[in-house]
Amino acid sequence: MFERTPGAGLTWKEFHNLGNGFFGSPFTTAFAASPDGAHLYLARKTCAGCINPPGPAELVVLSRDPTSGALTLAQRLVHGVDLANNALMESIAVSPRGDFVFLGADEFIDPNNPDPPPAELLVSLTVFRRDETTGLLAQEQQIVNPITESATGLFTTGVLAVSSDAFGRRDVYTGGDFDQKIVQLKILDCLSAGKSSFALKTKPGKPNKDKLKWRWKKGKRTVLADIGTPSIDTDYTLSVFDESGLQHEFTIPGGQATLWKGNDKGWTYKDKAGSSDGVTGIKLKRGDNGKASAIINGKGVRLALGTLNITTPMTVQLRNSLGRCWETTFTSAVKNDSNQFKAKQ
Repeated sequence: MFERTPGAGLTWKEFHNLGNGFFGSPFTTAFAASPDGAHLYLARKTCAGCINPPGPAELVVLSRDPTSGALTLAQRLVHGVDLANNALMESIAVSPRGDFVFLGADEFIDPNNPDPPPAELLVSLTVFRRDETTGLLAQEQQIVNPITESATGLFTTGVLAVSSDAFGRRDVYTGGDFDQKIVQLKILDCLSAGKSSFALKTKPGKPNKDKLKWRWKKGKRTVLADIGTPSIDTDYTLSVFDESGLQHEFTIPGGQATLWKGNDKGWTYKDKAGSSDGVTGIKLKRGDNGKASAIINGKGVRLALGTLNITTPMTVQLRNSLGRCWETTFTSAVKNDSNQFKAKQ
């Protein structure tokens, strides 16, 4: 480990011998840091073809001391115990928001043949939800297919990269040695709704008349834990994107205890003054698939709508500080001009 000083370069600080029993596998093939610098993620593969392999492949999470930079073990996910289809871990990436970690790996179809041709490999991309406080990982999804099969579009995962969030969507790009292709996968972390509508309205010279309405109904399964505790510490942001990027954003900080009311069905927010970016009302309701809902209303100067300039397709996202997201994409509008936007699905 080196310490970087602006204008002076690198200074050696600390050495970790990762093969001396602290971890099982001796080969670190890839590593990535969380956006806040608090955690380091190491992909470590087994020794293919070794007579006495020192240990299985593993994904290692290290916590980093913000003052000294020293590293301590936080979590180990071991192939064959905690993970499958990950014997040859090749690449790792952390999403720019820090809520997901992606692991690319190969697996021998015949484990007794340590050097097969490409057709004898399984390729996997494993998605982990990352706890943004502890840095610990929980597996959410895995895509696996033989390298010769293109049903999922996944051929190889030797390199991984995650796009930024600037356009209201996030993508994982992966590529490698065997086919010289780059595969694009969309991160579907936002929950969709069976029925939704969105409207913005502004009157030139009368910003106190600006209005916002979003309805997300018959939505995917949402539990109370997804909604969090907005009266204490869960922040919410409603974002409006089109192909050119972010058009409007409205943030409601957590901790406004007098404005939030919660029960076993969900949470309700009421603020006639619209003190948080013009948002006057929120209703978040838990439910199974087709039963969950979210409603947001806003009014007044603090919406700061200005002249509208939204193109379709466009996306409306409600995201909280827990990393949960509810989303609607509208491919067309009922009405769309400089003073009003209205869309339904």
